[in-house]
Amino acid sequence: MDGIEATRRIKANKHPFTLVIVLTMHHSAAHVIDAVKVGASGYLLKDASQETEVSTIQGLEVLTPRENKVLKPVVEGYTNKDIGKELSIAEDTVKKHMQSILAKLDATSRARAVTKIVRAGIIK
Repeated sequence: MDGIEATRRIKANKHPFTLVIVLTMHHSAAHVIDAVKVGASGYLLKDASQETEVSTIQGLEVLTPRENKVLKPVVEGYTNKDIGKELSIAEDTVKKHMQSILAKLDATSRARAVTKIVRAGIIK
């Protein structure tokens, strides 16, 4: 069983709020997106430094659960309107969450936020 399947099972079987960090040797963006789609909260390469591992775990604690839910579709390229529909919240609420996410990640745009979380292995 790979990390994506394990994540799918964890999230589907009585543990939907458990934060899962996928530990893998795969470097591809497609693998990161697949992990996020099944509910991964973070993504670490097996050859990551201890500093990166600690940073990833700490990063999971930075964003609220709702911010994590908003950020996952951002990584996949969804618009604020689409995210609002998906999460059953107003588009303005999504915008407020994005402002908070950008501030917490010290990012000036959505693209920079996505770049930072992908590089750091933090997907929330």
